[in-house]
Amino acid sequence: MASRPLSWLLSHCIHLELKMSRTIYFSNITLALTLLASCGLKLDKKNDKQDDIRPETSSPSSDIRWLAAEDPNCMTSGTSTRITSATIYQWDGLQTSPKAVQIPGATVDDKEFATQNILASAINYSQNYKCTINEAGERKCVNATKDNTSYKWLRICRSNATYARDSLEAMTLTAMYFTESAYRFYNSIAGNMSGISKSLLISQPKITREIIKTNGEVKNRVDSDNAAFAELPASGNSPSYGLFMIYPTTQGWFTRNKNNLWEIPFVMNHEFGHHVFSHYIKESAESTGLTIKARNGLDSIMPNRDNELKQRMSLTTDTAQLALDGVNEAFADLYAYFAGNSARDQLKGIECLAISRDPASAVTRAGQQKGLDQSRIDIYEGRRSSTSANNDCYEPSYDDEHDIAVALGQPLARFIETMAPQAQGKDRARYLLVWASRMQTLLNQGRSNVTVDTLVRELILGAKSFGNSSLACRELMPRISGLSASVAACNQ
Repeated sequence: MASRPLSWLLSHCIHLELKMSRTIYFSNITLALTLLASCGLKLDKKNDKQDDIRPETSSPSSDIRWLAAEDPNCMTSGTSTRITSATIYQWDGLQTSPKAVQIPGATVDDKEFATQNILASAINYSQNYKCTINEAGERKCVNATKDNTSYKWLRICRSNATYARDSLEAMTLTAMYFTESAYRFYNSIAGNMSGISKSLLISQPKITREIIKTNGEVKNRVDSDNAAFAELPASGNSPSYGLFMIYPTTQGWFTRNKNNLWEIPFVMNHEFGHHVFSHYIKESAESTGLTIKARNGLDSIMPNRDNELKQRMSLTTDTAQLALDGVNEAFADLYAYFAGNSARDQLKGIECLAISRDPASAVTRAGQQKGLDQSRIDIYEGRRSSTSANNDCYEPSYDDEHDIAVALGQPLARFIETMAPQAQGKDRARYLLVWASRMQTLLNQGRSNVTVDTLVRELILGAKSFGNSSLACRELMPRISGLSASVAACNQ
């Protein structure tokens, strides 16, 4: 690829210093948050322009529901209390309700609150970018201003750790709890957590983009209504870490959905699925010149829905990178689905995700059958244009990696469920770890071997080690007619 791999970018953007073996401090948090933009790049699919970035979702600043700390004195100068339980808020498909939970491993290190696997949580970081859009639809953003004083580290001074839903404390505790739950689920299927890295959490960053169009029109947007994951590489004596991002909610989203994304277990399980994928795949991918993630630097659950910032897609022949991006999204959806014990409607009531991204649903909200035929593969790999205007965020146009998650999620989930009809979610999730291990082996053979087809084939071949796959394959093959190697693996 013409541009440097993501591992190089991140190693030059982020430096981590481990203090007292528990709490992580960014030696320069501004550089760390640069991951959200100038290092969170979208490579232009034709020209590999290193400055082109693609924010996943953004909104006018006036529409953001900025949450405040309920206990600001604690956040500024208090010392966190050691707690064993807290109140979090969880969406059940109809409403969000408070829930008293245990938080194993909750601790205090140098006044800040931490948990067993989330070593620090930064809140209210602010950074601004100036962006220009030319007539071809190409966008470039330049770092304009940084606020090194706005962010705080989460501190919890109340022994009962109970805060109002619309508070920064409740937002962050809820996200931390669901992420810790994801770590525990991984432990239940992998046997131990020694191999997967611990993480940082960033809540409610204010990433503002001033967009200057060719006609001189200026608009301001703030990244919102999303959650994301990135892997921070090892640097010097510091090990690698996961980085989970929890963006603010807009008033429009909240009015329509009555929820925040961090209140939905599937969302944080999806992001943790990216953590698992990266844990298995990242080193092998980078050895072949592929990156996780090349197109925008962050693995976000939401595709781009902002027409003001949506960048025109250019054709590409880099099918290996596209394959890795798309299968990464599908893997994360499947991981979240099984972490929720294969329950239906885990995304009920959630804009852009309900039905279409639900691996339990065989169709999209508009009734499109999920699956990958040759036409959809050709659109995704750039050999033909999509006929969809993609104005409906629920409906795939098949030119985005999230659309591969839509297409593959249910067929692959059904395949695994048919292989293990009586199994719990954690037993089905073990198929994903076998799949990840086989994809790692495939990547070690070189990037020329990597397509959506060959990556999906590795799931089928891995599943055969669990038992007879004849019935599962009979159901799967008509749904993946565009994947000839995968169909052949079923017929072996």
